[in-house]
Amino acid sequence: MTTYREIEQKLKEGIVIERKIRFLLTELQTLRQQYGDIVKPLKTDGGGRRNLPSDPVGDLASEVADEEEVILRQIREAKEQKRVIRDLIETYSTDDYQEEVLKRRFIFFQSFDTIADEMFMSLRNVFKLRRKGIQEMTRRINQLDEKSSF
Repeated sequence: MTTYREIEQKLKEGIVIERKIRFLLTELQTLRQQYGDIVKPLKTDGGGRRNLPSDPVGDLASEVADEEEVILRQIREAKEQKRVIRDLIETYSTDDYQEEVLKRRFIFFQSFDTIADEMFMSLRNVFKLRRKGIQEMTRRINQLDEKSSF
């Protein structure tokens, strides 16, 4: 049986993922600013090999390019995790307003004040929609679990 807290925790992972993506993008930008001139000569020929000078600068350029590839892979993985959370919300939400609040909070990383302002509702109503949305998701997931156990 899935609990409210388990669903809430899964949704909160979206916020953590968003922070991770922002951090990785900043790290990537810093890396490109610091070493952009060194990495520009990196090109792959048709066989996938890099054309690098065989000296310390070439080694550094290769390391920077490899680090950039790792960061880009981590960003893709984090975005995939956010897609899973979005699918969870879209699949198990029944109310459009609840779904919108959950998406804005856990996918788009908006504050509750911003959500209230942009959706023209009170902060109290935003919290209520969030709570009811998670409760509804929990109820629907548990119903599906019960049906599949028969």
